[in-house]
Order: sequence, then structure tokens, then C-alpha cells
Amino acid sequence: MAKETFTRRWTTDAQGNRVLYGLTVEETAFHEAYLRTRTTAERRQRLREELKARRLRFLELHDKHELDRRQAALAEAEKRTADPDITEPKGSCQFQQDSAQAGGQSVTNKSGGFCE
Repeated sequence: MAKETFTRRWTTDAQGNRVLYGLTVEETAFHEAYLRTRTTAERRQRLREELKARRLRFLELHDKHELDRRQAALAEAEKRTADPDITEPKGSCQFQQDSAQAGGQSVTNKSGGFCE
């Protein structure tokens, strides 16, 4: 048995239109549109709130990561300043600087980049 028949929400008016009990065609259309809009609007609002919360969490984590990354880079730079013979730590990227003469101008190309 169909849910519509079981709940007895629907009927047919004198003109053969499918309507909700006690309502005209226009009233039925308004009623159903309101339910769809309200549900959709509520879903959109809930999604906006969830997305906002997820975005805020992402920004918190990104800021935390950036702060720690910059502190580590600063500490590494300070070590290099104190001891210029320190080598690149594993996991960091290095790029070799190549200078060349091109048409009388000095050109610096980054080449040979690799990450360990």
C-alpha cells in the first residue's frame, strides 16, 4: 500500500486535480512549495553552518602549522647564521643556483631542484 494512500493526505477534487484534503489546488501548491522551500532552506542553513565550522577548523590548523613551520625555519636560519657549515636537513628541498652569461647579461636559473 502506498504511503500516500495509508496516510490519506491526498484526494482528488471535483475537477480531477490531486490535492491535499481540505485544500484547493492553489492552497495545495502553496503548502507543498512551502514545505520544499523550508526543508531546502533549513538544509542550506545547516550546510552553511557546517561548512563555516569546517573552514574555521581548517584555518585554525593552518595557522598552527604555519606558526610552527615559521618558527622551525627561523630556528634553522639562526643555526646556519651561527654555524654556516650546517647541511640541509633531510626532507627539505634544495635548489642549485646557476649563473650564466646570456647576451651580455647575467642570468640566474634555478635548476637541479630535488627533495630528499
